[in-house]
Amino acid sequence: LKLVGIRGALGPRGPSCGQLGAPLREGRWGGVCLDLAAMSYQPGTQVEYFSTSMGQWIPAKVVRNGQATGTFDLDCKDAVDTSRIRLAGGGSAPSKGSGKGPSTGPLMMREGDSCFYKSSTHGWITAQVVKFRPEDGSYDLDVKQQVPQQSIFAISPGQGVEYHSASSSSWIRASVVRKGAAADTFDLDCKDGVPIARIRPPQDYVPSSGGGGSDMTCLGMGRRSGGYGGGGLSAISEQGGYHIPESQRLAKLDQLNQAMRAENPEELRKRLESTSALGLVGEEALDMAGHKLWQMQARPEAQADLRKATAGGSRAALEIALEAASAAGVPDGELEAARQALKRLSISPLWRYDPGDGHHIDVRQGPKVDGARVKKRLEAGDVFCVSEERQGTDAILYLQLADGRGWLFEKKPGVGAMCQRYAYNEMDSPGSYVIIHDDTAVTPTEAVGPSEQILTKLPARTAVRITQVSKNMSAQRIRGKLENPVGWISLLDTDSGIRWAIKHTPTGARMM
Repeated sequence: LKLVGIRGALGPRGPSCGQLGAPLREGRWGGVCLDLAAMSYQPGTQVEYFSTSMGQWIPAKVVRNGQATGTFDLDCKDAVDTSRIRLAGGGSAPSKGSGKGPSTGPLMMREGDSCFYKSSTHGWITAQVVKFRPEDGSYDLDVKQQVPQQSIFAISPGQGVEYHSASSSSWIRASVVRKGAAADTFDLDCKDGVPIARIRPPQDYVPSSGGGGSDMTCLGMGRRSGGYGGGGLSAISEQGGYHIPESQRLAKLDQLNQAMRAENPEELRKRLESTSALGLVGEEALDMAGHKLWQMQARPEAQADLRKATAGGSRAALEIALEAASAAGVPDGELEAARQALKRLSISPLWRYDPGDGHHIDVRQGPKVDGARVKKRLEAGDVFCVSEERQGTDAILYLQLADGRGWLFEKKPGVGAMCQRYAYNEMDSPGSYVIIHDDTAVTPTEAVGPSEQILTKLPARTAVRITQVSKNMSAQRIRGKLENPVGWISLLDTDSGIRWAIKHTPTGARMM
């Protein structure tokens, strides 16, 4: 422990933020106000502990250092955070400004934090913290108010969870490392950016009786890890099962299988939470039924997310949605359609107009060879970016230009090939470029957004010189600074692969 500085003095009520022992605000503690006196509590020290259930400080004695850093085991409660301990002497509850104080409660959760709530009807479901109630030690969640600590599973660094792996199609053990970069995602020790829909509390653990934090206690009944928790019911030991006729056992198993086949979540939950079912049905069947129930609950949201991602054109979003939808048991037809969409996004969206006769081509208004023509055309050798490839009933592949000019086609009956895929492997760097995206916007800064002023727009086939290249990671863009006109343009969308400009200048390009 490194002492950064000391200020103030020891007040009559013991150390607090802004006094002795509270200057440490950096490093892995994440800005938490540490109490140096508390860090030196010795076993047997008489202290006071703030009880959220009683709403007041109560006498206590230090037994030992807690297993978690910055906690102590007291004679009245284990794993108590230092923010809820003070030297004996009287006072009030810790203030809301004390970082890890009662403003976040014993689970150390703040407003907006994601967590799991143990519903008596649906089991563990995702929720968000609204506020902590220090008067009774409960939390208001977005799904229910005044929820006791024992019904909440906090997702915090170091917490053990289970993660559904799409590659192995099973739940595996994992540990939370930190919150993910995207909302409602977490970085685990096995994978970063995991959506909360694919995380659950360990199914063979239940909240400790003390209710202090999200610490979990193993059932210890001989069940293997990852088994269904039975809605909080005590597991039946292998030595203490029910002794009933085999016919009744098979009948129970048949009821559970019928509920799974019918995909009736209420009936399936009732069968799972039946004490007799826990005793009569083998653990493999319970695990299968528990996973089936999770799938039924997660499927509607996963299906909606998949449809949105398929239509959105974002490769990263579609990969995440597809993995979650596969885990949730979305129908194979929709999964295959999404996989095909992902495959199209993974293929380079660049094409080149390359007719055998060297003539120009008029862009079509729609996906038809003989369709209406618009006042835009491409010259032989022009490269263009495609946002959609559509197979027509006439066995022709139609290509929608990403800049909105219209449609072209891969081949023309009686003529032959018209367009071919264009392999582009150049790294973006200062040099000569040609605009391939019609009406490319020029802005005064490298920032990207609707509020950015548009200085001018460059037509396709305009040759420009880029003097500086910058990666805008938040906008998933590679940007280029123009020599003339002065300003910035987008070169590449790193997520979708859409390009605004490529290196080199084709014959006939207009120089700026």
